[in-house]
Amino acid sequence: MARIRKSGRSAGRSGGRRSKPPAPRPPDAIVPARSARVVDEVVQIWNTVGENSEKAYLALCARVHRDIFDGDTKAMLAPRRVSNPKYAELLSRAGHGLGVARAKVFELVRFAGWDRTVGGNFWKHLKPAQKTALLPLAESKAMQEGAQHAVEFDLGEKQIRAWVNEQKVKGGGKQRRRRVTKKTVETSLAMVNDLYGNPAALAKLDEIAAGMDADERRRLAQAMTVAAGRLAEAARKLQP
Repeated sequence: MARIRKSGRSAGRSGGRRSKPPAPRPPDAIVPARSARVVDEVVQIWNTVGENSEKAYLALCARVHRDIFDGDTKAMLAPRRVSNPKYAELLSRAGHGLGVARAKVFELVRFAGWDRTVGGNFWKHLKPAQKTALLPLAESKAMQEGAQHAVEFDLGEKQIRAWVNEQKVKGGGKQRRRRVTKKTVETSLAMVNDLYGNPAALAKLDEIAAGMDADERRRLAQAMTVAAGRLAEAARKLQP
């Protein structure tokens, strides 16, 4: 009888036991623990970098180059960068632990790679934002020429992007077009209405016109007339 009761107790314990769900995979399982700690450090540093802090941004680029890509500049520009487990782990943090989107990770890595590849005094003279605007050229010599053009004509970031787009069109590429959505239309119209519907802004326009010669005023007025015509044409398309 004792054996029967013992057997029954054993069966009762095993029969009432539920199978445990599989434990969630820890983050360190994606890459080795040491590499995961390196990615953690980079993420912490990145989240403290202000957008306007060029020195901190360049220091971050150096850290990514050294610790994520092990100093391999060519790997930063290779088409299959995600084969690097530390880089893949860094991308997986984007938008979560890392307070920037994946596109910003791509941009920083491309910038850091090309910044160590493109040479010349003109390139060194440019700020990071200006260099980033030249990245779509995707070729060292073309970027050197673009840097020289930007320095000689004292071009800002937006002007460089426009020039790069123009060069790509000349080379047979497609012209980059602004994405048109309901929000972009509303935003652009709000800016126009705020500027030209404000008496103070119109008074400022009088001051600007007073400092221009007749040809400059004529060209600006003509550009406004063309813009007004295009806006009117767009408005007709929206008429019910």
